[in-house]
Amino acid sequence: MHIVYSGHIINMVYYYQKDGDNMSYTEAQKKASIKYMSEKTDDIRLRVPKGLKDKYKAAAKKRGKSMTQFIVDCVEKELKNA
Repeated sequence: MHIVYSGHIINMVYYYQKDGDNMSYTEAQKKASIKYMSEKTDDIRLRVPKGLKDKYKAAAKKRGKSMTQFIVDCVEKELKNA
């Protein structure tokens, strides 16, 4: 199972790897994941001008973060400095 939790963000993929093979989640695991996501996270959609997504993705990768976590970190830093 692949769950990345960094403060505010959870990225979940509905499969996991075991010995190099992709294995499907059981229905119980899917239900538990969906329940957790709905109880513990909010969903925000963000639209940006063409090209910025790739710019943000590259910046995040350079820092070893998901794009979502990179954006959240930038917003939190801005709020902290306000």
